[in-house]
Amino acid sequence: MEVLKEAHEQGFMTVVGAPNILLGGSHAGNLSAKEAIESGCADILCSDYYPASLLHAIYRMADSGQELHEMVKKVTYNPAQAVGIEAEVGSIEVGKKADMLIVMRLPDKFPAITHVFVEGVQVSNMNYRV
Repeated sequence: MEVLKEAHEQGFMTVVGAPNILLGGSHAGNLSAKEAIESGCADILCSDYYPASLLHAIYRMADSGQELHEMVKKVTYNPAQAVGIEAEVGSIEVGKKADMLIVMRLPDKFPAITHVFVEGVQVSNMNYRV
């Protein structure tokens, strides 16, 4: 955690893995992504080896007290900023590419994607019966 804190204080964008949150910690005994986020030192949440973990991890962290909009930034705007493309993607603004998901929470709190938009065009629509 000390290295992560120092990197964050020096202005580096820091990255932690979403699967780490879902597993309750590192499978190799390394840094806890949840603790890094709670300490304010994690800027980006990556999917690592399990892409679906992003969606589930942001909701898990929101359920444990983090602001949902701040968690969404960790998988949208912050990564775009880290690679210098935040003028094109990463947030919903006029003139930016409109790739986005609409998510609803099912009764068991499971996040489910209901709509997918690519460049502003809806390409998928799922209707869940609950």
